[in-house]
Amino acid sequence: AIVGNIKEQQSTLRWLLATSLSALSTENAELWRGMVKSGVNDKTFSTIQSSLPAGGQPTAPPEFAAADANSKAVVDEVIRNRELKEVLRALPGQMPLAEYDISSDFGLRRHPILGKVDAHPGIDMLSLGVDDRVRSVAPGHVKTAGYTPSYGNMVVLEHAGGVETLYGHMSVLNVKEGQDVTRQQVLGRVGSTGLSTGKHLHFEILVGGAPLDPEKVISAARNIQKAEVGPSH
Repeated sequence: AIVGNIKEQQSTLRWLLATSLSALSTENAELWRGMVKSGVNDKTFSTIQSSLPAGGQPTAPPEFAAADANSKAVVDEVIRNRELKEVLRALPGQMPLAEYDISSDFGLRRHPILGKVDAHPGIDMLSLGVDDRVRSVAPGHVKTAGYTPSYGNMVVLEHAGGVETLYGHMSVLNVKEGQDVTRQQVLGRVGSTGLSTGKHLHFEILVGGAPLDPEKVISAARNIQKAEVGPSH
């Protein structure tokens, strides 16, 4: 009877491990697909992950991790899940305008002023309603705040994980270079300064200097960030 109970427990444990492995593998695949759609690749992923603050006393992995192949695979997927979610948390999960419409997408387009085909490294956003304030999409540090011929009044913020965001064509700026900002802090107001055909905000998300599609990045990050928000307190 004792031997039978042990075998039954082992069988149940194997089933639980297999079930956990399948669920984690599926979730990780979905998380990764969402990031890939936004332009995150292995290099970008590593750039963000290696730039995130971390620390602690190293310890040996749990003994059960090496007990069998399924146990090791589950541990690997748990670690992968944690890494994916840490990177997604480092990406912006909200837009800089309260109400908006998008007038020009990320990617190749014909420049509205110069007429040549070029890569549009961000999105152009029209402010809807009366609130035209431009807000920081995440806590950060003001790397640049000033006027440029192309982007007019522009702000570039540095965030955790080597992520940067750029806000261009603003009418006025409310922050200065070297300043720390909080999430949702007002950076300025939508305008038409620089190389612009009308009032709008040009918004970019960059990792290691490489632009990503803001709509897809925010969609992927928002899903995990919303899921992890608990009840207000």
